[in-house]
Amino acid sequence: MVIENVVAALKGQFFEKLIKDMKAAGYKIAAQVLNSATCGLPQDRDRAYFVCMLAELTDDSWEDRFYETVEQLKLPEPMPLRRFVLRDSHPYVGTIIAEKQEKYAKMIRNTILKR
Repeated sequence: MVIENVVAALKGQFFEKLIKDMKAAGYKIAAQVLNSATCGLPQDRDRAYFVCMLAELTDDSWEDRFYETVEQLKLPEPMPLRRFVLRDSHPYVGTIIAEKQEKYAKMIRNTILKR
């Protein structure tokens, strides 16, 4: 099971309760902070990830393998947001803008006609 939350979730009562409850339910748990940009996602934000494994289905080295895998997922450098954003001159962007303009113009016309 994977749980995602804000980095502050690694501290305080939430974290203590999560660890306690997951262990009581028979899980082993590991936590890792990842920045979305280092994994190729179009945002630059740190998030806390908790990975929970049923204790009966894993061995003591699972946590080391988890951290090794996380390191392999990371890119050598963060992915720039501009790779995911379409230019204003892109035909698709023009179509969306035209649709929005027509939608809002229609809403304004309907509002005026109701008066």
